[in-house]
Amino acid sequence: MRNSITLFLVLAALYVNGQNSRTMALLKEGTRLEYRNYLMKPIMFSKKGNYLEITRLIFTVDSVKQIADTTFSYITKKGIAANDPRYNYVKKYILKCDSKSINTPYDFYLPDTTYICDYGQFIAYFYENNPSFEIPLSFDSANNLIKCENKMKVRAIFRQPPHVFKDEIEYNVTKMYVAGQEKVTSKAGDFDCYKLLCSGEILILGRKRSTTNTLYYNQETGLIKCEYVFGNTGYTVLSDVTISER
Repeated sequence: MRNSITLFLVLAALYVNGQNSRTMALLKEGTRLEYRNYLMKPIMFSKKGNYLEITRLIFTVDSVKQIADTTFSYITKKGIAANDPRYNYVKKYILKCDSKSINTPYDFYLPDTTYICDYGQFIAYFYENNPSFEIPLSFDSANNLIKCENKMKVRAIFRQPPHVFKDEIEYNVTKMYVAGQEKVTSKAGDFDCYKLLCSGEILILGRKRSTTNTLYYNQETGLIKCEYVFGNTGYTVLSDVTISER
């Protein structure tokens, strides 16, 4: 009898994890997510607190493969200048999901190039090493701390013709954890989210300072909103979502 109960509990846990995996939007072939990225306008052009839309990010799940108990999701990320679609780039990712968490590169939801076309500025980021963090499939049973690698190096190239400026940015993650739950409203709808805080230190322009990025994460859709300080203050928010029924 005891063995039967144990077997039932194990199968139930596997079933729940499987359900979590199958209901995650980024693990469904054909899913499309669109985000809009905003950066605080330079003080010389506006009052503090005003934001400029700079880049749109479109994620498309091209295919999904299951190998043993691990799911691999092949995703295309396209970044497009908000005001001039002639400026764009494409980047490929493979997300790996086991029965407990989904491995997500740190730059997955970040724009690799910001197109500040209104001011003739372009900022490109080149990730020399791209750490990742493990987002649990179920936050209800997860530890408050989220597993993440702690060091990222980025080369930034700032272009404002005819000038070009280069800098090396170093970002050290000290802790990433669940800070509670919060409802977030965007153009894509209302979402019940877990609030994740990622604290660390950033070295930019030769100066080191503490910084905290805030991610609002929905277990079915993924990231809904991210507020970050990475050289400048900005945020990324979900604007449209089409989740495949496949």
